[in-house]
Amino acid sequence: MAIVTQVQLKNFRNIPALQWDCSPHCNLILGQNAQGKTNLLEALYFLSHTKSNRCSQDYELVTAGELPCNTAVSEKIPASPKTEGCLIQATVQRLGIHTMDTQLEAKILPATHGKSGWRTQFRLNQQPIKNRSQLLGQFPTVSFYSTDLLLLRGGLPQHRRHWLDAATAQLNPLHISHLSTFQKVLQHKNHLLRQLHSPQLSSDQQAVLEVLNTQLATSMSLVISGRLRYLEALAPHFEACYSKLCAAVEEKPTLYYKVAGFSKVFTSKSSASLVGLAGLSPAEWEAHYTDRLTQTMGLECQRQQSQTGPHRDDISVELGTGLLANRFASQGQQRSLVLALKLAELALLEAHLQETPVLLLDDVMAELDPIRQQQLLQNLPHQAQVFITTTHWDATTTASLETLLTANAPLTIWEVSQGQLRLK
Repeated sequence: MAIVTQVQLKNFRNIPALQWDCSPHCNLILGQNAQGKTNLLEALYFLSHTKSNRCSQDYELVTAGELPCNTAVSEKIPASPKTEGCLIQATVQRLGIHTMDTQLEAKILPATHGKSGWRTQFRLNQQPIKNRSQLLGQFPTVSFYSTDLLLLRGGLPQHRRHWLDAATAQLNPLHISHLSTFQKVLQHKNHLLRQLHSPQLSSDQQAVLEVLNTQLATSMSLVISGRLRYLEALAPHFEACYSKLCAAVEEKPTLYYKVAGFSKVFTSKSSASLVGLAGLSPAEWEAHYTDRLTQTMGLECQRQQSQTGPHRDDISVELGTGLLANRFASQGQQRSLVLALKLAELALLEAHLQETPVLLLDDVMAELDPIRQQQLLQNLPHQAQVFITTTHWDATTTASLETLLTANAPLTIWEVSQGQLRLK
């Protein structure tokens, strides 16, 4: 079981300074909009995943007053000599056979030695680490955000890929390294394709493109293998969690992974597809991608953009009737399906790590009707440490929360106002 015992922040978003001794049970964070509730959960998410779920660049987490005026346009702007950057630090207690404390720290600082931009330094137990993937698995979390409901309800494919990659990385920390390598090579290739003045390649351009395609085939194979292995393990938990949330409904949803450029799909109900895709080795996927990249080279030169790879894949859910959930499911069904996905993520992580991760619930109750609020609470582990943000809370739900989540342990309520946190 993982428990956050203390959080320290400095110049993080709208929080100038914070020393927070968290409750080991349920932390309810109240506050009006734009006061800093979500920022507190974002800090925990950042230390768990080594990246934010709300922005693409680390420097965006630094308090606005600490940034040069043009940094929002480009991070290649020299930071002010007086800029301190920001600190994100947490102490996490791991309760297993042996209780131990783990300290995780991230500092986002101006670049040194006359360089422009920003750099992020990570430390584990006060020791610097070279690769942020070394922090993955040290602080397991499962998050529920109101934006997660967009995974089906009008969400874009990149949102679903982002969720899948973040979830996969918690079980396989190397997935982030594989994904990063793939994205760097893909960016290099797309840059080369955009420089072409005609679809006809010179011999030098042909040679460079073939080298990049070889590197891409290798990195693509590792990314898709990681995703499919994760979905293969997630599928039975997803069906079980949906059955719990919708006990009166006989239909069972089917989870699909759509591979761009291939006719095959991964489905949680088809053993043939499981063997055909999730069962393929990285070497077999590399051979598939090598052939596909060769076939599409002419089209990519014409369109000046890569047309093959996991950056074009998608995830979908079908109802028992065979209809796509994002198009034909009701609002209530879509909410239940997304909740089932997140609860399945929790169950899989708990089974894999043999400990309960920390739960981050950001204003998710505002999107759920009372019945689904109770369904969510009833299916969360009673012993978990929980962080919940909301603008308001009624006595009935508070009583349910204390009973269902914390086994009648006292509920600790915090109030946030203008980046300041106090015990209510």
